[in-house]
Amino acid sequence: MQLTNELIQKIVLFVKQEPRTIQDIARHIEKSWMTAESYVQKIKAQTGLLDLKVFRQGTQGALKIAYWNYQDAAAPDEIKQRLYQQILAGRKKTDFDPFEIYQHITKEKKSASKEYLEESTELGAESLFTLLREAKKEVCCFSGNNSWINLKDKKSTTLEVLEILLQKKISLRILCRIDFGSLQNLILFSKLMLKYPRQIEIRHAVQPLRGFIIDDTRVRLKDEKETQSYKKEELPRNIRILYEWTDPAWIAWTQQVFWNLYRVSIPAAKRVQELEKIF
Repeated sequence: MQLTNELIQKIVLFVKQEPRTIQDIARHIEKSWMTAESYVQKIKAQTGLLDLKVFRQGTQGALKIAYWNYQDAAAPDEIKQRLYQQILAGRKKTDFDPFEIYQHITKEKKSASKEYLEESTELGAESLFTLLREAKKEVCCFSGNNSWINLKDKKSTTLEVLEILLQKKISLRILCRIDFGSLQNLILFSKLMLKYPRQIEIRHAVQPLRGFIIDDTRVRLKDEKETQSYKKEELPRNIRILYEWTDPAWIAWTQQVFWNLYRVSIPAAKRVQELEKIF
């Protein structure tokens, strides 16, 4: 069987979640372990996204582990480590300002835009939908209560845009707050989750970031500033700032933050099951 882009995406996403044995990968793609190992080796050679480590090499009990190769972006760095710790400590969106990341990226590989919150949300929807349509393999979302699922412009709703992506075999992974206040927005995802169970997964995580990672090509995080949080006349109007970067190292680092949170977060189904016991 040919190693297609779809199969590469399936294997890489599986290994991104946590290191996997060759046997794990073989079961996941329903192939022999020899085929799975050859695929991992090809992905390693062609993309550098995966690497392979062999334990007890030369023995009958040799164990081969595939892992996501983010070494360059994950190198020890005081700035990135400090930013990561700030993100881990945050719970509300006001606990972390994406500008703290943005300021360290070279100007050629970043951009920012500002919009007023009082203006129509249609412009915000158009901007987000344009971003989502750029995806070719994977969309990772940092969210709060998933209110973005209610956006719409003159042509589409968020659900319609997401379904088109899922039909193209693009994976969607969402970190969000799942509690009594956010269940209504989660319900809106349920039809897509039933229809595309292998491509969409939502997990509970209380964290301060809001935004998206599109493939390995772009990150967009948003920050909202409201006048009530400032002294009189310090901030004339409520504003939303969108920070974007295409720097490969900072994209990989943001991905690392996402997957570190993702691995220890709770699947939506389990979280909802526990919430329902209280009703």
